[in-house]
Amino acid sequence: MIEIRDGVTGDVLLAVEAADLPGQERRSVRLTNGEFADLDLSRVVLSYSSLRQMNFRKARLSDATLNNTFMVDVCFEDAIMDGVDLSEATIMEGTFRRAIVHREALGM
Repeated sequence: MIEIRDGVTGDVLLAVEAADLPGQERRSVRLTNGEFADLDLSRVVLSYSSLRQMNFRKARLSDATLNNTFMVDVCFEDAIMDGVDLSEATIMEGTFRRAIVHREALGM
């Protein structure tokens, strides 16, 4: 079971089995020190969120929506990010080694 908690209150926002994560929608959440390595997060929506010290190493983020998201110290090494929406996202100290990211996602 994976629990996503509110970064301020600590309340559980979402508790799901890893297999049920694809397509989940959670906007305006604050996540810190999260471990999403090797998970399928396809079509997940985390718009208008704050992600700090998050590990998405080898995660599948195909068609995920991370627009208008503020990210600090995030790891996307070896992640599959085809079709991801990073429009208006701010990324500070992010690692994308060997990640599959299309230029359109980066606004290029």
